[in-house]
Amino acid sequence: MTHETHRRMMKEIAEKVNTTLDVFQSMSEKLMEKRGKYEKTVMEASKLLWAATYWVIERNHEKEKMKKEMERKEEEIKKLGEKVREDEKEKERKEEEIKKLGEKVRENEKEKERKEEEIKKLGEKLIEDEKEKERMKETLVGLGEEKREAIRQLFAASLRASAIIGDSMEEAGLPENSWLRGYFWSTTFVTVMLV
Repeated sequence: MTHETHRRMMKEIAEKVNTTLDVFQSMSEKLMEKRGKYEKTVMEASKLLWAATYWVIERNHEKEKMKKEMERKEEEIKKLGEKVREDEKEKERKEEEIKKLGEKVRENEKEKERKEEEIKKLGEKLIEDEKEKERMKETLVGLGEEKREAIRQLFAASLRASAIIGDSMEEAGLPENSWLRGYFWSTTFVTVMLV
């Protein structure tokens, strides 16, 4: 091979190598460019992934808080339900008490009416008794004079009888301080007082 051929060959090889190197260079630049885009895309995807992860973590945290809040609310609702049932029972008990008190009030009203009727009758009887008392008083006042006259006459007769008995006791010889004379005078006095 001649030198010229050799040079041509070398030149061709060099051109091919240069073309290949240019292609490699171009591919390398394209790869670097694509690598930058991929890195940017990966970075953006990573950011989105991290944002999504944080969002999921926050949602899970909120979900846990909401779950606890719901459990607390359910417990409150349960307690309120029990309180409502207790209040219903208390209301029923109070209504029963009110019903009994109403019945007692009605009974007391009837008793009051009965007592008022009795008081009215007693008042009428009292008025009637007062009238009867006045009539009796008027009758007694009318009889009082007659009775006093009868008592005077009776007392005078009693004194006469006492005098006669006293004379008889003297005749019988009984001393003045004898117990029989005292008994006689005391029974005479009591009899006169009773009349």
